[in-house]
Amino acid sequence: MMFLFETALLKGDVEALKEVALSKENPIVADVAAYQLSQLDLNSTLKGELMSGMVLLQEGYALLKEKKSR
Repeated sequence: MMFLFETALLKGDVEALKEVALSKENPIVADVAAYQLSQLDLNSTLKGELMSGMVLLQEGYALLKEKKSR
């Protein structure tokens, strides 16, 4: 699973990241994969438990930044 995760990160392979994110083999790696996937694919609905706070923080920051630039 770690090799697939590393390869997916290096290549930006969204499908492989989805596979890792949905895996039950290693919950921590799956959560980090879901986070990485949300960074690559903004339409992704996968948000892991551990990194979901970070995702929300980044989404909020993006909204603040967008509002300031208008």
